[in-house]
Amino acid sequence: FRDGFISPTIQEFFAGGVANDENFGTASETARRGYVGRIDYGYKNKYLFQANLRLDQSFIFPEGSRDGYFPAFSAGWRVSEEPFLADNEVLTDLKIRGSWGITGNDRVNPFQFLSGFEFGGGYVLDGNFQQGIGPTVIGNSLITWETATTTDIGIEAGFLDGKFSLEADYYTKRTENILAPRSASVPLTFGAELPDENLGIVDSWGWEFTVRHKNTIGDFFYNMDANLTIARNEIVFIDEGADANPATSREGNEIGAVFGYLSDGLFQNQQEIDNAPTQFGELLPGDIRYKDINGRNDAGDLTGQPDGVVNQDDRTLVGSSDTPAIIYGFNLNTGYKGLNLSLSFQGASDYSLRIEPVGFLLDVGNNFKVLNDSWTVDNPNARYPRILSDGNANNNQRSDFWQEELNFVRLRRAQLSYDFEHVFDILESIGVKDLSVFAAATNLFTWSNISLGDPEGLDGNALFYPISRTISFGLQVGF
Repeated sequence: FRDGFISPTIQEFFAGGVANDENFGTASETARRGYVGRIDYGYKNKYLFQANLRLDQSFIFPEGSRDGYFPAFSAGWRVSEEPFLADNEVLTDLKIRGSWGITGNDRVNPFQFLSGFEFGGGYVLDGNFQQGIGPTVIGNSLITWETATTTDIGIEAGFLDGKFSLEADYYTKRTENILAPRSASVPLTFGAELPDENLGIVDSWGWEFTVRHKNTIGDFFYNMDANLTIARNEIVFIDEGADANPATSREGNEIGAVFGYLSDGLFQNQQEIDNAPTQFGELLPGDIRYKDINGRNDAGDLTGQPDGVVNQDDRTLVGSSDTPAIIYGFNLNTGYKGLNLSLSFQGASDYSLRIEPVGFLLDVGNNFKVLNDSWTVDNPNARYPRILSDGNANNNQRSDFWQEELNFVRLRRAQLSYDFEHVFDILESIGVKDLSVFAAATNLFTWSNISLGDPEGLDGNALFYPISRTISFGLQVGF
C-alpha cells in the first residue's frame, strides 16, 4: 500500500508519501542501437587490410546527438612472404602493421539534457512528514558521446623458425569530449548544480614489448618470455579557475598527479616553531615543517614570494599517479627428465603512494619500525613525526613527506615438480599410471625501495598490511 502521492505524473511507488508506506518501487528506461560494417582484404597473404564502421545510437543523449560514427582501419604487410626474405634462415617471420580508429563512450550519467526534479529531504506538516522535492542539474542540450582516437604502429618478428620472437607496438590516443562539469570556473554562488559538458581532453601514448625464446637440447627444454609496457598521459584541457595556482594546475600533468606541500624536516624545538611561517593547528616539536614557497599580494595575485603563511597557495606537485607508468614481467618454464621448474616475476615502477603509517595513534595497533623511528627528544633525527594520541591537522596534510615514488619486482609464483617417469614400469604393476610431487609458492619474494608494507597496497594505511605468502606441497597419483 502507498498513498500521499504529490502528483500522478510519476507513477512509481517511491514518489508516494512516507507516513503509511508499505512498499517501494522504481522504474528505469534505456535503449541502444548499433550498426556494424566490415571489409576485409588480403592478397597472397602478404598485404592485409581491414575497414570497420560503427554507427551507435544511445538513448541517454538528446535526439540530435544520439548518433556516434566510429570508423577504424588497419593494414599489415607480411614482409617475410616477399621473395627477398622467403629463403632467409635467420629472419623467418616479419610483419609490419598499423591501425587507426575512433571509439565512443556513453557510460556516463544519463539524460543530462533534461532538467528535472528529484525527491530529497522533506518537512513536517500537521505532525506528518512530507517528502521534499527539488531541481536536478541544469539541462545540457549539447551533450553527446565521449570519443577516443587511437593510432598504433607495430612489428612482429620471428627468428630461427620460432626459437626467438618479438612484438613491439607504439600507440597514441587522444580522448576528447570528456564529460565533466565546469565546477572550477563557475563560482559556487551560481546557485544551481551544473551539468556535465563535453570539454575534457587527455593525450595518452606508450610502448609495449614482448620477447619470447624457446629451445630444446636433448632432454633439457626451456621457454621464457618477457614483457614491458610504458604508458604515459597528459591532461590537455580540464576546467580550472582563472585564478588557479599554476603550481597546482592539472593541465600539463598526468591523470592522478598528486599536489601538496614541500616538507623541510621536523621542528626540533619551540624556537624553530616561533620563527617559522604559520602552519596548521597547534604545533609542537616533532611536527612536520612545511616550506613557504608562494604568496599573494593585496590584489590577490600569486607572487611566488614567501608571505609568512603556509596555506593552499604553497601547494605544488609532490608525486606521480598511483597507477604505474612502467609495468614489466618475466616468465620461465624449464625441465629435464621429469624435473620441472616454473617462475613468474612481475614488477612496476614510476608511480607513487601515500606512505603514512598507522603508528601515530597511541591507542591503535602500531608498526614496530614506526614506533622505533618516531620523533622524541632523545631521537631527534627520526624518520617519522611525534606519536600522538589523536589526529593532527598539520602532520596529516598531503605532502612530499609521505608521498613516495615506488618500484618493485615480485616473484609472483614459483613451482618445482618432479614426475617419476623412470619408475612407471614398476608403478604400473601396482596400478599406478602416474606419480608426481611438487612444491609451489606465491608471493615468495619482493624486492622494493620501501621497507614497510606492500608496494601494491592501497593508498594510505592499507599499504602497511603485507601481502600474504603461500607455500604448498603436494603429491599427485593417478590410477
